[in-house]
Amino acid sequence: MSIQIQFERGPYGEILPPPLVAGMTLEDLTAILTPDGRALAGFDELPRDAQDELYSLGFLLTHRQQLLQAIAGDMPGGNLPGDADAHALHRAVVDEGQAMSLRPLGQEELLFPGFAPVLQRVAGDRWRVGLQGRGETAEIIAPPGAALRQAWEIVGGWSEADEAGWKAEVRQALDRTTYSLFHSFWAWQLYQNGRWERGEFSIAVSDVLILRAPKRVRILDDTPPTAAVWLCDALARRAGAEPAWPLPGEVIAWLEREGIPRPARDTARRQDGWRIGSGTITWHNSGDVAALLIWGGQRYALTVERNKLFLYSLQGQAARDEMLAWTALEPPLRDWLRGGE
Repeated sequence: MSIQIQFERGPYGEILPPPLVAGMTLEDLTAILTPDGRALAGFDELPRDAQDELYSLGFLLTHRQQLLQAIAGDMPGGNLPGDADAHALHRAVVDEGQAMSLRPLGQEELLFPGFAPVLQRVAGDRWRVGLQGRGETAEIIAPPGAALRQAWEIVGGWSEADEAGWKAEVRQALDRTTYSLFHSFWAWQLYQNGRWERGEFSIAVSDVLILRAPKRVRILDDTPPTAAVWLCDALARRAGAEPAWPLPGEVIAWLEREGIPRPARDTARRQDGWRIGSGTITWHNSGDVAALLIWGGQRYALTVERNKLFLYSLQGQAARDEMLAWTALEPPLRDWLRGGE
């Protein structure tokens, strides 16, 4: 009598293979990284983060090898805890023709707009990579183990093409959306709430950051939270989402929580003095001049003109002031500040 195992399922109803490493020791998992199959010498002497990386790599490689053996039917007849999973997986995929995910272990959330990363047996040695009506598909004629190897190669090629398109999409979106302090504020909200969204795009906090977009899910494992929120905002606005802004009071409260002081207003003089290190900032509340800065003996002016912020180096009466830099203000500064009144 066979044991019935309930597999986790992906968005297309495909089986998500469980980790096939049960019964493996730490030495077993690291031995796979050496040519002769012996446990890594000096493993215990490595720093903890290096041990964790090697362990994870051994874990992933072991799972991949065991998965290949399970599909090929090349499995021992032992009674390790993982044997039941391997035999059940072979029965479901090879004998019953159920679709199986080709995503790497730990990246089951991945979703691509141009293809479905699944493998399914059609009949005999005929296999299909992808799903009809879900973008790219390919047919393979091969026995189970060889079919899985070829499917990994095919999906790898599709993934590389998708990556090139994704990078171009990201560049275009970020070029059109200026980074701002708000993205840092929203990144703080992301970690407070576990999720941040703009239109149909969202960032969620799991073990890694996960970006969800229409027809696409990306895992942002090497992206700082602020950059991830900026990217999510930029992609949403590129897709037509209306920009939205936090209230001034929310941002000011957040800045104060982060330890950034708010200058005390002097209503009699209508300006505030703020010292930072060896420099000073004098805030102005009227006209186009937003602030005067004195730094290293040099005087600068920040001005707001036609919803742009300019930085000028003040040269004195004998010379023309020099414009050093400018940036568009988004949202319109004065309108945004009035929103907090």
